[in-house]
Amino acid sequence: MPSADVDAAFQCMETYCSNRPNDPTGSLQTTTDCLSANCAGPILTVKGDSVACYDCILDGVVSAEPYGSTETLCESSPTASIGFDGQNSSMILSKFPLSNTDSLVLPSTNYRRTILYAQVQLQDQSIDFYCGFLISTLIASDLPFVGPYGGPADAGLSSQDEYDNEQLLQAQQLVTWVQQKSAGRHAILMGDWRSSVAMGSADGGVSPPQDLNPMTMTLISGSQGFTAAIAPTFPPQCNYCSGPGNIYNGQDSYFVEQPFLYNWPDPTNALTAESIVFTDPTVVPLPDGGTGPLSPYYGLNIQVLRPATGQ
Repeated sequence: MPSADVDAAFQCMETYCSNRPNDPTGSLQTTTDCLSANCAGPILTVKGDSVACYDCILDGVVSAEPYGSTETLCESSPTASIGFDGQNSSMILSKFPLSNTDSLVLPSTNYRRTILYAQVQLQDQSIDFYCGFLISTLIASDLPFVGPYGGPADAGLSSQDEYDNEQLLQAQQLVTWVQQKSAGRHAILMGDWRSSVAMGSADGGVSPPQDLNPMTMTLISGSQGFTAAIAPTFPPQCNYCSGPGNIYNGQDSYFVEQPFLYNWPDPTNALTAESIVFTDPTVVPLPDGGTGPLSPYYGLNIQVLRPATGQ
C-alpha cells in the first residue's frame, strides 16, 4: 500500500490528536472522537488501501501507543496487531485464599481475550471459579475482521459474521476447558461474554435485554453440566445499557454478564439474590462537564448458596 497514505494519516493524528503535537513520541489525547472529527479522511484512505493496516493503526492508537512506534509496526507487520500489547483487563479478587491459578488464552483478533481460573478456599470446602472475557462483536463496524478465526476465508462472510464465529469458537474452548479442569468439582463462572439473549419487558422501567450474538449464550447454557444462574426475584434487565441511562453506549441494551454454575447440586435454587449495581450517573466527571457511571457496564452482584459439604 502507498506509504504516503500512512504518513498522511499519522501526520494528521500527530497534529490534531496528540498529547505532544507534531512529535512522533506523542499518543492519542482524549478519545477517538478527535480522530473522527479531524482525521477521518486520511484514516479512511488507509482503510481503502489495506484493512489490515487500518486495523493495526487503530489498535495501536487506541491503546495509547506512541504514534511513531505504531506507524513503524504497521508498516512492517503483515497482519493486524493486538491492542494494548496483548494485556488483558481481567482479574480475580477474593477475600478467601486462592490457589492453583491458571489461565486460558483464547484465539482472538485485535484484542487479547482470556479465561482466568482459581480454586477459592472457603471455610468448609474449595470451589472452582472462572472469570472470562470474550471478544466483542460490537466492534465489527469499526474494525473490519482480518483474523484467522472467523470462518472459511472463501465463504463470503461479513465482518459481523466473522466476529460472531470467533466469539462462538472462544465459547466452545471455554466450555471444553471448564469440563476438563472442573471434572468432579463445583464451579462458578463470571465474566463479560459479550453475548445476550432477548428477554421480555422488565419491571420498574429498566431496559430489557436484546439479542447480541445469542448463539454464544445458548451454547454455554446448553452444554453438559452448565446452568445459567438466575435469581427467581431478578427481573430481566440490561447491564450494558443504552443512553441516557449510560451515556457511553448506543441505543441497544444487553445483559452480557450472565453467571453460570457448573456441576452444581440443585443449581436452579442456588442463586438467592441478584442485583444490578453501580448505576449512579453522577459518579464520574466527564471532559464535557457532564457526569456518567463508572463504565459502559453496570455491575452485577449475586449471592450463591454453596453446596453442603460432601455434595
